[in-house]
Amino acid sequence: MKNTILVTGATGFLGKNLVKALRREKADIYATSMHEDKNLKVYGADFLFPEKVRKTIDKVKPAIIYHIGGLVNLARDYGVYKNCLEINTIGTLNILEALRPNPPKKFIFISTEEVYGGNKIPYKETQEIDPPSGYSISKAAAEKLCILYAKELNFQLVIIRAGTMYGPGDKPHRLIPQIILRSLYNKPIDLNSGLKKRDYVFIEDIVRALILAKDVFMSDNINIFNIGGGKSYSLREIVSLIPSYTKSKSRVNYGSIPERLGEADEWLMDIRKASKLLGWGPGTPIEEGLRRTVDFIRGHPQFS
Repeated sequence: MKNTILVTGATGFLGKNLVKALRREKADIYATSMHEDKNLKVYGADFLFPEKVRKTIDKVKPAIIYHIGGLVNLARDYGVYKNCLEINTIGTLNILEALRPNPPKKFIFISTEEVYGGNKIPYKETQEIDPPSGYSISKAAAEKLCILYAKELNFQLVIIRAGTMYGPGDKPHRLIPQIILRSLYNKPIDLNSGLKKRDYVFIEDIVRALILAKDVFMSDNINIFNIGGGKSYSLREIVSLIPSYTKSKSRVNYGSIPERLGEADEWLMDIRKASKLLGWGPGTPIEEGLRRTVDFIRGHPQFS
């Protein structure tokens, strides 16, 4: 008998790619999203309305939930802080409370590497988290709520602290697609210093980790996994690779945009736990991932 799977945020970058992988397994998939998809059974993503969330959960009765949906915004601004807490934290609370009558077998929550903040690198799952932004605070609080409900309702919880995702199909407004687009059209590229390093993970690699998180037996009821690329790269390193695929002559203006306050100089996660317990590792070198992303954007003129 198939397990019914509910994917929140199913039409976003990660959700869309996860759904493709689940379809290949012929899974029974339901989704919540702000956008329609004719190939999916989609319910509205009204996380802030407990009654609507409860009706969706009661109707689907999911055995497995991937909670991907939420707001990603790293700006330092009161309105952003408020929206992140409402959508990412209170929204998650509403989903968890709706599970009370029929807890799932497994709840897989997508968090972020940013919750580690200024901790010593490489980040380990055992470190105390130190979220530096409204967004990461909202995800850290949601993690704590997931742990609370997993203990109370006795379902298996997997928290995925994801690195900086990139790849074909990423949103046009995001940093790497923006750099590639401007590079393809030989437009100037305005950036901050480009010296801070990030842990980039290719979209197909993180989807593979999510499938393993669903399938692999775990003796502990609560598990946290770092899912990253295994190496950090500065923005300058990323930018230096792109012209070999775009043949660009774009001028890069480093320092023309201010740094985001409060961010660590380097994000890098220790991924040995995922390797040991999930049998997972990143399989896509940054060069291949960027080339495939450039090829996708070049082949989709409407992307710009």
